[in-house]
Amino acid sequence: MRFRIANRLLSSPTVSRRTFHHVSVQAKDPMIFENSLEKTLKEHRSVNRACLIRKVVSGPESHKRTRFPPRDKSRKSVLSEPPVWRESQSQLSSTATQSSTLQNDEKPLGPINGELITALPFHSPMRLKLRKGQAKQRPWLFQLDPNQRFLSGVSQLDAELRALERYLTPTRQEVEVADQVTSDITDIISNPARYTPPSIVRTGFEMSHSDLKLMISVPGADRHERLRDYARFLKVAWRALGECPKYELRRTLGSPATHVVVHKPTGLSFRLHCADAEPAYLERIRYFHSQYSDLRCLYLATQLILTTAGVFGSRRSSISREGLQMLIATFLKMNDGRFRSSASCGESFLAFLHLFGTEIDLLTTGVTVEPPGFFNARSVEEEWHANEPKNRPPYLLGQRSLIRSKKYTKKKRSRFVNTGLLLQDPTDYMQNLGHVQSRTPYLQHVFATTHKNLELALKNWNPAHHLIQKTSILDKVLHVNFEEFESRRASILAASTASNKT
Repeated sequence: MRFRIANRLLSSPTVSRRTFHHVSVQAKDPMIFENSLEKTLKEHRSVNRACLIRKVVSGPESHKRTRFPPRDKSRKSVLSEPPVWRESQSQLSSTATQSSTLQNDEKPLGPINGELITALPFHSPMRLKLRKGQAKQRPWLFQLDPNQRFLSGVSQLDAELRALERYLTPTRQEVEVADQVTSDITDIISNPARYTPPSIVRTGFEMSHSDLKLMISVPGADRHERLRDYARFLKVAWRALGECPKYELRRTLGSPATHVVVHKPTGLSFRLHCADAEPAYLERIRYFHSQYSDLRCLYLATQLILTTAGVFGSRRSSISREGLQMLIATFLKMNDGRFRSSASCGESFLAFLHLFGTEIDLLTTGVTVEPPGFFNARSVEEEWHANEPKNRPPYLLGQRSLIRSKKYTKKKRSRFVNTGLLLQDPTDYMQNLGHVQSRTPYLQHVFATTHKNLELALKNWNPAHHLIQKTSILDKVLHVNFEEFESRRASILAASTASNKT
């Protein structure tokens, strides 16, 4: 038997040894099993692999080693902190170091001047966490009557949650100012770019300080052609906005970097986004919001609690906006018709925190939105074998794929193995909305702690007390700094007043 390697015939077994990269490879006669073709082929494959010569690409980038930042021995206070906070700070520092390295090696966006882009900090530009020694702020209580009496502590919690929702919801003047700024941006970038004017993508969950996403519709049949158009249009738009003194171009830290347009007079921030159509997720979450009116109220309160705890947003390796919205929607769909009292929002908020904070282990259990429920490896396999191949529902195929993907990452020793979150996307069963989540234990810890503090406040609730600053229930878990929020709102309202005078 002969082997053909590199257009040369080598006889076997008198094949000479050949060294490649200082590794000796010796060919041998493959065994032939007369009664087993499978074993014979397997033996031949093993011999062929031993004789395989692989191509190694050596370039200037291949010899670079990863350089780690020097250890700062002066920061000994980190060792005395709890493990959870030490882990979160290490993630933030490593991400910031990595992002700064990426920005140094990054090429400028075409004709855009690099000096026009300012690096924002890793966290949100608005500081919502209450500073040490700062007095608590309860501006949502001004939305309620101080002489109002409540039948129970849950009814007071319900009233405070709804008051918080009204306080955070953008006013009519704020919406008008955002539309005016969008129109101004359209006038600046529409002429040179010559594409569909941008429009604000609103989900109904925006706050007054939220970043607004401007979607530019770029239709096209070929995907590669659309991607080229996306990059070209964004370069033109950035160059046009950079030349306008009213706007400031910024780039957030993190990987990948996100570009933000800030309107200086109002402080409104916009993110430009190109797409051929709106994501299917938007239509689905709007439908859920129309079916469950408490969805927005629960989302706003939960987002503020997670933000101040440092476990909200994909850039903090935690649950994203879409993931949190779908998580709450799943809970409301599972408990449809359960909370029908006048304090339905307060009751559902407590039940939501208890379910995902204590009852369910999100490390071993996945969440599916449609149909609403939970799944794990055992339940999926049981349902898989209980149905005929032609009768298996699409969501079951997606759940099996997500579980297999998690097992694969476990073999690869990914950091998402033991701390990941499986949240099946209702618009695409093969996608996981929690793929960026790697701090699930701490997320559940925040849920459980919030529920515990609320239960303690409800236990100590006194019906004889009037609704004043000291008797608030929600402030026991909501430690938010609203100063910058009020400053942003004042700037927007001032711009609205100035535009009305002109």
